[in-house]
Amino acid sequence: DNIYIAATNYDYFSPANRDVTGQLPRDGVWTAVLKFGIAAGKVTFKHLVEVPGSVLNQFSMDEHEGFFRIATTYGEMWSGDSVSNVFIFDADGHAQGSVTGLAPGERIFSARFQGDTGYIVTFRQVDPLFVIDLSNPSAPRVLGELKIPGWSDYLHPVDGKHLLGLGKAATDEGVVQGVKVALFDVSDPTNPTEKYSMVLGDRGTESEATHDHKAFLFHQPTNLLVFPLTLREIAHKDGMSEEERQWAYGELAMDGAAVLYLGESGFEHRGYVSHMPVPPATDHWWHGVRSVYRATYMAGGGTEALFSYSQREIRVHDLANLAQLSQVTISQPQCVADSA
Repeated sequence: DNIYIAATNYDYFSPANRDVTGQLPRDGVWTAVLKFGIAAGKVTFKHLVEVPGSVLNQFSMDEHEGFFRIATTYGEMWSGDSVSNVFIFDADGHAQGSVTGLAPGERIFSARFQGDTGYIVTFRQVDPLFVIDLSNPSAPRVLGELKIPGWSDYLHPVDGKHLLGLGKAATDEGVVQGVKVALFDVSDPTNPTEKYSMVLGDRGTESEATHDHKAFLFHQPTNLLVFPLTLREIAHKDGMSEEERQWAYGELAMDGAAVLYLGESGFEHRGYVSHMPVPPATDHWWHGVRSVYRATYMAGGGTEALFSYSQREIRVHDLANLAQLSQVTISQPQCVADSA
């Protein structure tokens, strides 16, 4: 077993011989990855590799059949000179193949490796989803690409043919809108498609699951999908022009979790669960102590239940109709003020 630890360095004077890929970062940003082996209760340092640019999160790195894969972006997106790349190293840290120069002027918003395939989402105005063939580590290649408005911050494999994406909707001009969930069909890697999608809320709507994958619940046996949501909606759209609507921020309508099911014809929105008063008593941009941050599925006694968790409560809802079954109040620490 191996552990990889990555650290991005903002060193604008990095000498060329530090870049083992042979590509000196234009912006002086490079990432060092340390590999440690674990065997018989001992941890051993194995080697260090360096790649141009920065790594987004743990899903941008992967080990498969002894090969280490990493996706990075280097360059400045807002100045238009950024590109994204995938590098592959063997078990001894020797550079093998790479795919470079993806999506000029954009940056990686999400990545996922699954066996011999890699999925990369970049964004600036539209959302390209790249499908990359990694079966030959010495010669990886892009197989297909899908361009749609918006982006996915988190990609969740459903099976070998589909991915769930959670992120943001956007207009064709790149103006960010509400939270978007999508199902991508990657059964034909040369022609990925967006099979289903649903947008919740208007501009300003946020989900903790877009930056914390542990907040994302997908129970595959039932196709239940739950994630935290701070829902903001524009109250009076009818009197607005299209230009005004796309730039307007919604007012706080709900702070809790969205409950959806993935059906045969698309996403079914069953409703919301919340620990807030109705309507919400506060209008904070940040998450309060009554914001739902996790959810779990449990079944027993003929009932399928959704447990939702905030810093103040645990609530249990019947998934048949989202009726509340019970709740437990968590004692408030004296040093924390209750914002609700």
